[in-house]
Amino acid sequence: MKKNFFVFAFLGFAAMLFSQEENSQKKWNNNFMGGLAVPVTLIEADSRDVSILSFAQEIGYVGMHSNGFTVKAVEKSGFSFTDDIKFDGSDDLIGGAFVALDFGAGYSFVRTSGFNLSALAMIGFELETFEGELEEDYVHAELGEVDKSQTCTFLSLTLGADILAMFRIKNHFSIYANVAARYIPVGGLANTVIYAKDKFSRTDSVGDDFKNSFSFTPTVGVVFSL
Repeated sequence: MKKNFFVFAFLGFAAMLFSQEENSQKKWNNNFMGGLAVPVTLIEADSRDVSILSFAQEIGYVGMHSNGFTVKAVEKSGFSFTDDIKFDGSDDLIGGAFVALDFGAGYSFVRTSGFNLSALAMIGFELETFEGELEEDYVHAELGEVDKSQTCTFLSLTLGADILAMFRIKNHFSIYANVAARYIPVGGLANTVIYAKDKFSRTDSVGDDFKNSFSFTPTVGVVFSL
């Protein structure tokens, strides 16, 4: 009898844990995202105005509670292009690398079995790096004949909002569209030139600050929900 009591007590405890886990899963919906983004960044620095067009892959997580509270974290990485940066007077379109990371929270004010619409406040950073072509046998006034390479880097703090729409296709699969608007309250750019010859190298760097700039990013992709 005593043995049966412990068996039933164990089964009851296990059933209670399972019930709590099931209810918890119903309250919190986990969504893993992957998509393609097209960030457009407009930077107004003291020394120059720069427009940057990027193409990036996006991966992220969105958690939605049954009460509507929503959290989001996304990472984007890809390629950037601009013709507003001139390396040695060249007017060619140059390419570079793009990385962005954002975190935020908000509210899903439309929640149905087939459609979710959310608004979130976001904070993050954005990085673009451009490199000029290596110039061999460049004649420097002080160093003589050297190899010359140039890099221009933009790093921005971003604040803004996302509007996220998710359209359910099957039980665990959806497609999503997201529009992100960002204000850049502060950022910095660095122009770096490296002169190298044999084992010798010299780096010259000039920095500049910028603020009151903006970026805008539309994204589409797929969602796997748990």
